[in-house]
Amino acid sequence: GEDKDGYYMHVGEVRVADGRESVISAVRWRSILGLAWLPDRSALLLAARDRASAPGTPAQIWQVNYPSGEARQLTYDSNQFDSLSLTADGRTLVATHSELRSNVWVMTGGDYAGARQITSGRENGDGGCAWTPDGRIVYTSRASGYFDIWVMNADGSEPKQLTFGTDANLYPSVSPDGRYIVFETNRGVGWSVW
Repeated sequence: GEDKDGYYMHVGEVRVADGRESVISAVRWRSILGLAWLPDRSALLLAARDRASAPGTPAQIWQVNYPSGEARQLTYDSNQFDSLSLTADGRTLVATHSELRSNVWVMTGGDYAGARQITSGRENGDGGCAWTPDGRIVYTSRASGYFDIWVMNADGSEPKQLTFGTDANLYPSVSPDGRYIVFETNRGVGWSVW
C-alpha cells in the first residue's frame, strides 16, 4: 500500500476455504523478505524491515504474534536476513544472512586485467556512480550508515560526502557542465528524482 508517509507492506492472511482476506498485523513494513509460522500458529517469524527503520538498513528477524499482530524485533544485526525457515518442531531456525560488499573500480578502455579498486569500504558504489566532467567520481556509499551521495578523485582520494540524513540517495548522474548532480531519493512520499 501507500499513504502520506510512502509505500508499505503488511502481513495478511487469505482463508483457503472461502478466499476471505484479513490483515494479521497493522504494522506497516518497509519490506518483508521471508516468513515462517511457528508450529503452534501462535506467531510468525519474519525477515523484514519495519517502517521506522532508516532506508538502507538491513532486514532483521521479527516475531509477529497471532492473532494479536503485535510485533517484536528478535535480531539486531548489521547484516541482512533475506529468508528463513523453521524445522517442523519449531525448535531450529535457518536463515539466509547476507552481507553486501561493493567497491568502486576503475579500468581504462576494456583493460580488465588492469582494473584497480579505488574504494576500500564494505559498502561503496552499490547505488551507482558517475564521472564528473573534471574527472572525479560521484558515487553512492553507506559509509555514513545511510545511502548517501559522495564525490572523490579518480584515484579514490579525498572522498567527500554530499548528501546527509536518513533518506536513501541513489544512482547519481552528473550534468554535462558539472554544476548539478541528479539522483533518485525517497525524501518525502515515495521515490523521486532530485
